[in-house]
Amino acid sequence: MGDTIEALASYIRFVSDDREGNWSELAEMLPPINAGWREFQRRMILKGSPIFKKTVEIDIPAVTGTRLDSTTTPALPADFMFPYFIEEKVTGTSDEWIETRERQVPAGVIQTLYLNSWSWQDNGINFLGATRPITIRLLYGKSLPSFEAEDDEIPIPLAVDAIAWCVLYDVALAKGATDSYRDRCSKMADECIETLGSLHVKREQWMTQRRRAHSAGRF
Repeated sequence: MGDTIEALASYIRFVSDDREGNWSELAEMLPPINAGWREFQRRMILKGSPIFKKTVEIDIPAVTGTRLDSTTTPALPADFMFPYFIEEKVTGTSDEWIETRERQVPAGVIQTLYLNSWSWQDNGINFLGATRPITIRLLYGKSLPSFEAEDDEIPIPLAVDAIAWCVLYDVALAKGATDSYRDRCSKMADECIETLGSLHVKREQWMTQRRRAHSAGRF
């Protein structure tokens, strides 16, 4: 079992030297912990951490003007944040995956056998549509859910330090702490995230050396 929210809370109490008991009740700590958790995710994504990337296959019917968002059928995944790449192939075939392009479709362009391109607007992905059913393989940036209880497990190993400093940084902003203290918290968060992110990138590089043949797709 990995670290829990209680372990994170204990570390926050330690590094903040909480002699006045401001961090005594975990229920009161959950809102700032979740704020710091979101800050941690943003910083990890900006560092290019592969653990915030995920792949899903979605079948797109042969219709004009297809859009994918959180309310459409089919819908984007619940943890979807933004797209990285999209590949496509004819639904139900063993064809090779073909990479699509992100671009605004010019006026007057007609449907073809493939989707070919897409655009990212208003938290949704827009396609011109294809003349036959297409399956897309979407590589996207994902978010992780908020914590709700002290025994919730932190889904990222070795992340307690980095999350704690993100929590303290967000609290410092909210409480109007001195610039020097905020800068210290932000610097410590960045240093911890840099180390943690490097571990994940190294693993991704190791996996890349063993990646399947290019014919299997880009990701």
